[in-house]
Amino acid sequence: MKIPTTLKHKPVVVSENYEQVDGRFAQNTDVKGLSLGLACKRVPWP
Repeated sequence: MKIPTTLKHKPVVVSENYEQVDGRFAQNTDVKGLSLGLACKRVPWP
């Protein structure tokens, strides 16, 4: 699965074939891709 880059976060770590490396659930998971990133939305500090 190709991870979209137009989301509201900037991907830092991407696994496009996560269904193959999902530990004991490899080849038997509904997760196709995994993206960990930084939020881009600026939230005012209270």
